[in-house]
Amino acid sequence: MTSQATLRAPVFCHGALLYAAPDDFCEAVREFAQAGDHDGEPVLIASAGLNLRRLRPQLAADGMKLAWSGLPNAGINPRRITAAIRAFADDHAGQAIRVVQEPAWHLLPPDELREAVRHEALVNLALDGIRAAVLCGYDARLEAGTLPCAQRTHPVVAQDGRWQLSHSYDPDAVVPAECEPPLSSPPEHAAAMLYRHDQAAARHFAAEHAHRAGLSAERVTDVILAVSELAGNTLVHTSGPGTLTVWATSNEIICQVHDGGHLRNPLAGTRRHDPDATGAGSGLWMANQLCDLAEIRTGTGGTTIRLHFRLT
Repeated sequence: MTSQATLRAPVFCHGALLYAAPDDFCEAVREFAQAGDHDGEPVLIASAGLNLRRLRPQLAADGMKLAWSGLPNAGINPRRITAAIRAFADDHAGQAIRVVQEPAWHLLPPDELREAVRHEALVNLALDGIRAAVLCGYDARLEAGTLPCAQRTHPVVAQDGRWQLSHSYDPDAVVPAECEPPLSSPPEHAAAMLYRHDQAAARHFAAEHAHRAGLSAERVTDVILAVSELAGNTLVHTSGPGTLTVWATSNEIICQVHDGGHLRNPLAGTRRHDPDATGAGSGLWMANQLCDLAEIRTGTGGTTIRLHFRLT
């Protein structure tokens, strides 16, 4: 057992706080941040979820020196949260750091909630060997399968005011199977094209459907850039063609790229590369910065990357 205020470890501690009332989470965050501030540990609020947004004025009034991720859509694309945490650790190399996030809450749609939980599994890998304490809030109103996944992806869990080791946590499982279900098939009305050497055709195809769906001109540009980066990865890292599939729903447009490549690094695309350098992961990093949600599944059968762009 350990008190909330002393949640820390010589190397890495990643704790899930299962709370029944938002006030409980907010109070835990204040104690956690105050303890870090007292010890001179940099504190990052990495995912400004609903409760953390309400808490921000209180934390500011406490006079603590906190860093906020600054992501306008923090919590929508969890891979951008992972990138923010890794960048914060890089900026404070050699120091113990603290991170607070609320990656999942009960109002998220299923696909975003699923990726938020998957992100939590990758945090363990992203901060391996770094002196860090990470506090993650989980609303008890989350769907039934989410809380067990939280216990599977966090070494320690707190409920009813008590911290304890999670008996379902497996340090050898990078992403537990139940946290990474297969993606659903594109709908029948989805438009698809094969590409190999012509990135321009893939860009035009995506732009045409994005315009037709009602995406703003600025966001259409984001779609073009993201699809171009992924299509470029197909050309550079595989010997076969890729498939671009695009479809729209009532509130978003989805661009899916599938090719025969295999992403061997689960953290690919979560660390910014030197802008003057090239290499695997730079295109995926760019795509992650441009979309509202990225779903990635990879294996010996190839890699599927599904990018979501909200219409509003």
